[in-house]
Amino acid sequence: TREDAERRLTAVLRELDTNTYVEQTSITLGDFLQQWMDEWVVATGKSPTTLANYRQNVDVLTRSIGHIPLQKLTARHIQAHYAQQLRSGGRGGRPLSPTTVNGQHRVLHAALEVAVRWGYIARNVADAVQPPPRKRKAGRTWTDEEVVRFLAHIRGHRLYALYVLAMTTGLRRGELGGLRWSDVDFERRRVHVRQVLVYAGNELVFKDKPKTEASEDYVTISPAVAAILEEHRKRQQKERWTYGTRYRDHGLVFAQPNGDRINVGNLSKRAFPKLCDEAGVPRIRFHDLRHTYATRLLEQGLPITTAQRRLRHSRASTTIDIYGHPSSRAEAEAASAMDDLLPPLEGGQGQ
Repeated sequence: TREDAERRLTAVLRELDTNTYVEQTSITLGDFLQQWMDEWVVATGKSPTTLANYRQNVDVLTRSIGHIPLQKLTARHIQAHYAQQLRSGGRGGRPLSPTTVNGQHRVLHAALEVAVRWGYIARNVADAVQPPPRKRKAGRTWTDEEVVRFLAHIRGHRLYALYVLAMTTGLRRGELGGLRWSDVDFERRRVHVRQVLVYAGNELVFKDKPKTEASEDYVTISPAVAAILEEHRKRQQKERWTYGTRYRDHGLVFAQPNGDRINVGNLSKRAFPKLCDEAGVPRIRFHDLRHTYATRLLEQGLPITTAQRRLRHSRASTTIDIYGHPSSRAEAEAASAMDDLLPPLEGGQGQ
């Protein structure tokens, strides 16, 4: 009707005046997400791992709410999707973790920001959505006795040096998997972290060290650790001779017997738990070896800046947030800190 047309004209003029006008389009959310991946994400030079993560989240979003026209997408659509994912979004209808669903939100929010820039939509409706909170997994640590027991059990293991390096430097599994002999400076006793071995989808690939970490990319090692690495290099040389021309030389410090890259996923999910059981120590995540190392640094009273440097965090606040909780030993010492000031009990028993 004429009244409808006038009302719509008034709305369009208001949108033009406030720079919120967008042309009508029938593009669906799924089609836009694919366009965003092809024309925006790839062009920004994301790492293979990040690209694989984005594609995985885009696939999930497209299957669930990708049919909705982009301009008709509401916060309620998104909120309902997150609720469904938390209930049964995993394999076999299992619930997904809040952290995983939060990852979907971050990808969707970033995509819709670009949709606003491209003039598809006037505002990012994901701003009005309450995403599930990301939950940091609490790290578990070994006691000194458990560390000694584990290392004694695996002393003859071909990757003994890998576990030693993880426990004495805090290197992550991908950093250990990507470490090359050219990155080890025996003269200065330094290990440089210049590339990491990561999963891009189902494929293991090398990528450069994360740029978000501290500018210095090396960690000093002790003479004892350097000697263990030398011993490991001799063992690896024998494997090289055994395989001869069949040896696949990537120059890696830690590799399969034929020289190929190690499967860091199997290392942490299968090999390491099995060794824990054999050694009679509690099962912890492979990443908790880094946590054990960081905890021991702080227990020894080293400055937080030293721990930050060793763990290669860009800020000391990151080190405090992740590893600054008191250990049981520190808690016991803190509980007794004022005991010598307490008056003696009646009868002269104790203080």
